[in-house]
Amino acid sequence: MSNGGQRSKDWLHIAKHILIASTLAFLVLLAAPEIATRLGNDDPRAASLPEYLRPFRPLPIRIINGLGTLLGRFGLLDFAMPLDADYLLANACRSLGEDGGSCVLYNDGEGGRQRPIGGDAWRGRLDLLSNALRNEAKLTLLGRVVAQGQLKEVLITRGRLLRAFQKEEEQMEGSPLEPIRDPIFVVGLPRTGTTLLQRLLAVDPFNRSPMLYEYMNPVPRPMHPPLAGAGAAEMETYAMATRDKVAAYQRDFLDQYKRLAPGLDAMHPLNATNPEECIVSLNYVLDSQQ
Repeated sequence: MSNGGQRSKDWLHIAKHILIASTLAFLVLLAAPEIATRLGNDDPRAASLPEYLRPFRPLPIRIINGLGTLLGRFGLLDFAMPLDADYLLANACRSLGEDGGSCVLYNDGEGGRQRPIGGDAWRGRLDLLSNALRNEAKLTLLGRVVAQGQLKEVLITRGRLLRAFQKEEEQMEGSPLEPIRDPIFVVGLPRTGTTLLQRLLAVDPFNRSPMLYEYMNPVPRPMHPPLAGAGAAEMETYAMATRDKVAAYQRDFLDQYKRLAPGLDAMHPLNATNPEECIVSLNYVLDSQQ
């Protein structure tokens, strides 16, 4: 390459960095009033809340939310962090390794191929939730990030459950399912001790109550394929190691969540390896109060 060509390439490289730096500086200047407001007083509405309910937002989070407010003023928030149902479904299908109309989430229960989870109404509930998050919840940019991530995980888990049910039906075709004998249901209004009663019942070794990590990840990915020709003892060790890995991952996730909401345990103690109520499982039919 000639010296003139090299100099032209160097100038283009410098100009690109100057343009990027100028754009970032412009965005920061535009967002400065909003960021300053958030640094001085995170949210005036928080003053009326009990201390344990007041949002805890460190400096980086306040800056991110200030930039999110700026994006919202220019109508770019939906583009930067979309929450519409079609986008969420397409994103979940890609994560499941399926695209287009062949995705299990688009063929939920059709033609007898899968067992529907929660009937056909779940898609309508997804649309309602998506519209509410976009137009009513007034989420910050970080709030949108969290909501998008949680809904994506819910849809991915729903897809894995549908696959697991389909595989089970193929394996059990013509065979009777093992009945669940004498199930115990705990029903009550919030703050009336249902959680305590449910956890007391779970202490009895003759009862089996799902753990929180099992609700959060009911169809875990295996760590690696099991060894060929493994016996019953090796398979049991493999299954226990997979459960331990899933529990550790969900424990780390809860720890991060609690750092964003440090008063959460005061309202409802959460531990990945503790028995939990079925409200979490209702996420996968989009009919939960969470």
